[in-house]
Amino acid sequence: MNELNLRWQGENQLLPDLYTNIKSFRQKIILFESQLCKKGFTHFKTCEIISHTTDTESPVDFTIEAFSALKINFDTRISDFDVIAYEIKLFPNHFNADIDTIA
Repeated sequence: MNELNLRWQGENQLLPDLYTNIKSFRQKIILFESQLCKKGFTHFKTCEIISHTTDTESPVDFTIEAFSALKINFDTRISDFDVIAYEIKLFPNHFNADIDTIA
């Protein structure tokens, strides 16, 4: 979240850049949640160390629930961008326009 927040605060950011950051953050949440469900700790080094050094199973259920809640919350707050996604994609490259949908 901090990384995303810092990207949004950068200078000379246009809406398509911000939307790209939103989409990549969503994908990260999905990736992290998926990896944790499979007990893959590639992006969670501390969890990986704990799982290799102790006999106790890592409590990943709590983390999975946290990522799920984050995904829902984030999607709810950013849903306005999804409504205008086509216009956002059209802005940087107007040659991507679908001629049949232009009014």
